[in-house]
Amino acid sequence: MTLYDKFYLNDGTTLPHVGLGTVHIQGGKGIHQVHSALDVGYRVLDTATGYNNEGMVGEAVRSSSIPREQLYVSDKLPGLAHQYDKAIDLIQETLYRTGLDYFDKYLIHWPNPKEGLYVEAWQALVDAQKYGLIKTIGVSNVFT
Repeated sequence: MTLYDKFYLNDGTTLPHVGLGTVHIQGGKGIHQVHSALDVGYRVLDTATGYNNEGMVGEAVRSSSIPREQLYVSDKLPGLAHQYDKAIDLIQETLYRTGLDYFDKYLIHWPNPKEGLYVEAWQALVDAQKYGLIKTIGVSNVFT
């Protein structure tokens, strides 16, 4: 597997196999680290509200020499925003923080089945995709 190998999602979206997780990357140093990763061929950047670095990821994308349409930015919905209205609001707010027009991939970070709000959260992602805020949607950390 290389940085350039791709896989296909159920909706036909193609994504590179390898991406840069940004869980502990922040600030100006983080922008430099993201640019370094992009320089060696990374094209997927993964962030989440809980990482407290969405603004840095957005700035790294905007200040990169790589065209936006060649990058795949992934973000995740935290459990505190699984109610429909909260989810829609948070997706919009996160886009404002990143300074991006859309996310390439947006995931329910953890479906939190004991709370029972994952259906509402999923509907919010479906609708945000219809509104053009997200290109493809999914769920991560599905193990209970």
